[in-house]
Amino acid sequence: PHSPTIRLVCISDTHTRRPRLLPGDMLIHAGDLTINGTPAQLEAQIHLLNSLDYAVKIVTAGNHDVCLDAAWCARNPRANMSAINPDWGEIIYLQNSTATIELYGRRLNAHGAPYTTRYGNWGFQYPPQEDIWHNSVPFDTDILITHGPARGHVDADAGCAHLLGEVRRVRPKVHACGHVHGARGVQVCDWGWVHGDYDGAKMGEGGI
Repeated sequence: PHSPTIRLVCISDTHTRRPRLLPGDMLIHAGDLTINGTPAQLEAQIHLLNSLDYAVKIVTAGNHDVCLDAAWCARNPRANMSAINPDWGEIIYLQNSTATIELYGRRLNAHGAPYTTRYGNWGFQYPPQEDIWHNSVPFDTDILITHGPARGHVDADAGCAHLLGEVRRVRPKVHACGHVHGARGVQVCDWGWVHGDYDGAKMGEGGI
């Protein structure tokens, strides 16, 4: 018999707000829980997410969530902020890490990473020419959660080509991302030659 369907509800960039949510089994938050990245803002969002009725809740950080980025806190002493390790409660927090989730008789590997290409003085950022993604995601990842999008896929042309290369290598069942507020939506990829040529063109490899 087929396993029960697992309904994913994917959100990001809530920036301290309480979003309107659909019912589901797994809630994924792809980063930017806060506006200014203060511990108080983050803890309020953690409390909110823990109160929601989902069997599994997974979160990664975003560039606004600076209180989770120790390197940012060290670079910005005037912010008078130290990186915190909050109590996430029922939430699975992924920061360059993987968790195995068992739900309805299924085992799913979820990997989360908070990075975006550098724009302003925010957390978890990297120079756009630097490939931080190469072989960074385990090959058996079923659900990939990144704050930033991959180039050419629901990104308003603001995504990362290096991340696209890693997504193409791993081919997760689901890739949830955020960051680009005007590019929300869903795209289905079949990993066939048409998508391959399209992605190759977006990565500067030629193609269609």
